Amino acid sequence: MELIHAIILGIIQGLTEFLPVSSSGHLVLAEEWLNTSLGEESNLQLAFNVVVHFGTALSVIVYFHKRLLALFFSLFDKRKKEEHRMIFFLFLGTLPAVILVLLDKSLFGGQLDEILTSFPLAGAMLLLTGVILQIPQRLKPREGVVTGKRSVIVGIAQAFAILPGISRSGSTIVAAITSGIRADRAAEFSFLLAIPAIMGGMVFSLKDLSNLPSDQLVNFAIGGVASFLSGLFAVYLVLAAVRKGKLGYFGYYCFAMGAAALIWYFTYGNSVAA
Repeated sequence: MELIHAIILGIIQGLTEFLPVSSSGHLVLAEEWLNTSLGEESNLQLAFNVVVHFGTALSVIVYFHKRLLALFFSLFDKRKKEEHRMIFFLFLGTLPAVILVLLDKSLFGGQLDEILTSFPLAGAMLLLTGVILQIPQRLKPREGVVTGKRSVIVGIAQAFAILPGISRSGSTIVAAITSGIRADRAAEFSFLLAIPAIMGGMVFSLKDLSNLPSDQLVNFAIGGVASFLSGLFAVYLVLAAVRKGKLGYFGYYCFAMGAAALIWYFTYGNSVAA
């Protein structure tokens, strides 16, 4: 992988991991359009994905470090009931994705991985994400808090975001708002829920780092830094959009990208691997 491609893909991963426009969908499209798919070197691609996901996880950890420290230290203080409930809600919200991954591994032999590289599916699901992002604008303002039932609903939305083109942040924020959670609380819960999701995926993929050749260390490191910086910027941008009720604007972008991807695919379909 060339350095410029590592930087571009790192920026795309960082921005789209938290912007409600689907990181997996954009990486599928970008790898095809930039011709950066590594083909026989698929193990190298997997290793790069681990590095850039670490960068995005670090960005949300840095932004919410005070909140995360409060949750951690509450484990040693029985009086911190609110923090204890939040930890439990994050656990509940993480369960659906964990169950989906375990079912895939045990029943389907990990075949979902093949779906995650489908170019036309990524385009179609980007259109669906565009529709999803229009929902909050058509609802009355919510004032609720995170509860056990609502955290499970958000967790199910996160599990569906395994499909390329379905935005994890977008689907979880919209699911949280739709279930009754106030917009700013919904965004915070979505971002906190991203940490175990991203880190959990990395744990399953750490073995892929063993395939990283020494001549790619610098490129991968710079790609990771690019994903961290762009991810941090994306967190600020999404939170501002949620507070101002502008989340739906990202939906118009998803419509444009999804349509462009499908038009390109059906025009040059013979040269695109589904």
